[in-house]
Amino acid sequence: MIEMGVKIEELDESIRVIGHSNYEHVDVKALVYPGVPTDLQSPMTSLLTQAKGVSVLSDFVYGSRFKHVPELVRMGAKIRVEGRSAS
Repeated sequence: MIEMGVKIEELDESIRVIGHSNYEHVDVKALVYPGVPTDLQSPMTSLLTQAKGVSVLSDFVYGSRFKHVPELVRMGAKIRVEGRSAS
């Protein structure tokens, strides 16, 4: 998320995530620990719809996680799913 331009503040017992309206595109791979958790794939897909350019999200743990994409497309997102990746 930092690569996208999201500001993250680590506090004593919490984390503060500060977004904005101009995100950079990134490529994300959902992998087993210590990689990006596959459970975060759906919210990350939604966030990537706001990035400028083309981002690629791949899930090598649970390939069927892209079932939410048709609903995002219905809301106007431009997403294409090919195998275990969406862009």
